[in-house]
Amino acid sequence: MVDDQLLQDLRQSFHESRFLGLLGAQLASVAPGVSEVVLDIQPHLTNRRGTAHGGVLATLIDSALSQAIRTMIPPGTGSATVEMKINYVSPGAPGRLTARGRVIHVGGSLATAQAEVSDAENTIVAVGLGTFRLFRNRPKQRECEQRNEEDARVCDD
Repeated sequence: MVDDQLLQDLRQSFHESRFLGLLGAQLASVAPGVSEVVLDIQPHLTNRRGTAHGGVLATLIDSALSQAIRTMIPPGTGSATVEMKINYVSPGAPGRLTARGRVIHVGGSLATAQAEVSDAENTIVAVGLGTFRLFRNRPKQRECEQRNEEDARVCDD
């Protein structure tokens, strides 16, 4: 079970992501080493064939991978995607898509996870595998992120 503070932190950071908010993605659930992210596919998120755009599926996979990893790393540790492979298996029809992430391995500086996206009929739409770099959040980095949130300036190290 994920402790209440971690769950609150995960939900808050997910909610604060402007891009995920723009898409309408929601963190549905987390447990140690696993996560579930949902998104209702709207017309503006589809390709010219009317199915979920590949970039939307990639974002769902990346988010599910990241959230699963965050349940397994110490507080104050950040992560960044360094590699991700996706197989698009079938078209993602409009409706609800669910991405389920699962941690494969967490090491000292890298973590690996896998995810699959399925539609409302539980048909697999895409699968992905990702590697994330792990890093300690530095106080200066936190200050920079807070300033960026307030005035959209970019900080230099």
